[in-house]
Amino acid sequence: MKKRSYTPASRGTTLTELLVVLVIISLLATIAVPVYVNKSRQAQVAVARAEIREIAQALQQCAILHGFIVPLQMLDDLAPGLRGGASSVPVDDLDNYPNLGSGVYLVDPIGDITNQVGNQLTLAERLGNSRAMDLYETWAGPFLSSQRVYGEDPNREAQESDVRRDYLLDPWGQPYRLYSPIGMVGSGAESTDPNSWNNDTTFDGMLTRNDDRFDRFAIVSFGPDTTSGSRDNNPDDVGDDVVHLVMGMISESSFRAFY
Repeated sequence: MKKRSYTPASRGTTLTELLVVLVIISLLATIAVPVYVNKSRQAQVAVARAEIREIAQALQQCAILHGFIVPLQMLDDLAPGLRGGASSVPVDDLDNYPNLGSGVYLVDPIGDITNQVGNQLTLAERLGNSRAMDLYETWAGPFLSSQRVYGEDPNREAQESDVRRDYLLDPWGQPYRLYSPIGMVGSGAESTDPNSWNNDTTFDGMLTRNDDRFDRFAIVSFGPDTTSGSRDNNPDDVGDDVVHLVMGMISESSFRAFY
């Protein structure tokens, strides 16, 4: 007699088995998520370090060619005179500042920084200053091609203010800050609120004594916590800031302690 084959009915998954699977998934997520977050942060820091070096090189090149340190958002500006008459199309050049640059302060890296406080030359004063006029007429920029800038709004047509407020942003969405040997550069550069950046005077190049933690010029990203690491004038307190010292003869290892 032929035997009948017997296939047992499929057994359903028990609640206990489901719970075990969920526990395993949770354990894996507990391990994987922090690793991913840490790797992502390390990648962002690496990007910030690379970009800061590019900005530092651009700033030094501008200073060597023109004799002035300029606000960082000027480093990607074109030479003036590209508008073609009365064209209303925004152009990122030296003419994109109000009143032909009255709000753009220049810093003499060779002159005494302290003596320049409250007495800085502006781009608008070039008619009475041959050095400023030479910068304007022989502008060799752009010195930099930025990856991320403040002021871009894809939902509307670009305005003149968007062009001149193209502050260079770090991977965490904060502007890279410029420091002089006596403090942060920019009338309102301490603010971390993006709403305050919609102002021509925020990163205008004005010398201040705020957050005076460096003895030379520096490019600084406030890092992952988007907050300045130094709030008590302690040069050793830089938090997670990413820093590159410039305008001096220093080696790679001499500023690695600031990372």
